[in-house]
Amino acid sequence: MRYLFLPLLLASFVTACSAGPREVEVSFTHDSITLAGTLSLPDGSGPFPAIVLVSGSGPQNRDEEIVGFRPFALIADSLSRAGVAVLRYDDRGIGKSTGKFTTATTDDFAADAEAALRYLRSRADIRAAQVGLLGHSEGGLVAAMLGARDGAPAFIVLMAGPAVSGGEVVIDQIRAIGRAAGQDSATIEKGVAAQRLIYRALAAGDERMWDTVRVAMRPLVRAQIAALPAAQRAAITDTAVAVDAAITQQLFALRAGGPWFRRFVTYDPAPDLARVRGPVLALFGSKDMQVSPSLNRAAMEHALAANSHATIRVIDGANHLFQPARSGMVEEYASLPKHFAPTFLSTLVAWVVEQGKR
Repeated sequence: MRYLFLPLLLASFVTACSAGPREVEVSFTHDSITLAGTLSLPDGSGPFPAIVLVSGSGPQNRDEEIVGFRPFALIADSLSRAGVAVLRYDDRGIGKSTGKFTTATTDDFAADAEAALRYLRSRADIRAAQVGLLGHSEGGLVAAMLGARDGAPAFIVLMAGPAVSGGEVVIDQIRAIGRAAGQDSATIEKGVAAQRLIYRALAAGDERMWDTVRVAMRPLVRAQIAALPAAQRAAITDTAVAVDAAITQQLFALRAGGPWFRRFVTYDPAPDLARVRGPVLALFGSKDMQVSPSLNRAAMEHALAANSHATIRVIDGANHLFQPARSGMVEEYASLPKHFAPTFLSTLVAWVVEQGKR
């Protein structure tokens, strides 16, 4: 099953690696933080081309496990069977890694990924000049940052990586989810307006602006409660209290994560992407409602226009996790098959193997 989508040109190579990958527990340290992970090594003594996997938003373990789906474990298995070493690691403060996740920003995650690149380059069984990086979702922002710096990865894979600011990504999500839920355009744009108010409040640091945000959110949360199934609505004894409680909870989460969220919504990866000179593979899912190709593909094409080694592909029927999806909504992730959509792995593996031959 795991060879089903590999192209024929890789068949002999996969057969040569038929003994399977070896998984080694590893750790590396920078700035007093120790990151723990798994290094998947192909059969043989090497040295091998290699790739670092960088997870998306939120606290993630080394497999980037989400509702039972382990995308990084599947990618590591497929690539290492095709001759590429793969390093995946627990986010700082998660699993066996030290450090504090809750106060970290995208810049901190970039520093962690940079340390992972240095670690791989230091190993005798790795080809130091052929170490790439795959970033999923927010990990794509990390890839853009590192790709524009000295000591950039030899090649980059952007797996649902944004090509616009995080602020625009979130607004696009509000519109896409609202349309899928059957909301009218006026209601959707009220949600967008409230989101832009949140951005301004975070940027200004003015406590009085949060009162304005609360007022703007109240009719939106009321509409959300009104759309709940009858049984859930019946359990709410006081709608006004429920609305205020929901708003308070959402604003607390936003403000507690202020440094991360502020950096996420303001960072525009396009200038950094334009400075990347190494090979880039940008993959989008046609049903992705978190980093939609309708918003990001054209922006990605523009940002990478001067890069003659850039390839952009949209995987048909895939969601943000590149599972075969029905709607693309987050709510269905748990019920979907725990494997990738057709052509995702074959596209990824063939491209990365080709970079390892350069």
